[in-house]
Amino acid sequence: MKRVVLLTAAVSLLVGFGACYFFAIGTMVFHAKTLMNEVYHSHATLHVRCLAKKYSWHFHYSGADGKFGDTNLSLMTAENPIGLNLYDPRSKDDIVSPELVLPCGRPVELITSSADVIHSLGEFHDKMEIDAFPSLEERKTFQPPPEPASGTLRCVQLCGPGFKDHHAPYRYIDNAAFTAWLKAQRPMAEQIAGVSGTN
Repeated sequence: MKRVVLLTAAVSLLVGFGACYFFAIGTMVFHAKTLMNEVYHSHATLHVRCLAKKYSWHFHYSGADGKFGDTNLSLMTAENPIGLNLYDPRSKDDIVSPELVLPCGRPVELITSSADVIHSLGEFHDKMEIDAFPSLEERKTFQPPPEPASGTLRCVQLCGPGFKDHHAPYRYIDNAAFTAWLKAQRPMAEQIAGVSGTN
């Protein structure tokens, strides 16, 4: 009888220890994976589309899915300034801002294009210039400064009589603030639906 009790206790102890062991390992793996994802997303290149037109800039961020929705100039309206294709499932969480907001110290690729004539995003990030051509995409990757900063980017191309007023604000903010800013933005698809009165 004692042997049965001892054997049962030993088996219970081993099972309990095994369960605790695998639970601890699983928890560690989960936290390690979460940490790795956070590190990856804080260091991965951020892609931002920049659409220029007389006389404004619109900055297009992909949403949580990390994918840009399709755009088409024929779909542009006052409510949809970048011509976002609302039938594209990838567009449902895309964000469009009149202000360029970027995280400090994280690589950024700006993808510029134009809705009308040639523009040039300039006086920005050590006077870097990026041309914006109609129906073409120009790409430039750079490293934002490690500390928060702000300023005004300007079109340095003679794009028309109002080119001196063709500018937009930009900000570099820390990663936590950038994540919070993105979460606080209302997706363009929701804004358009709200204006049109549809759900």
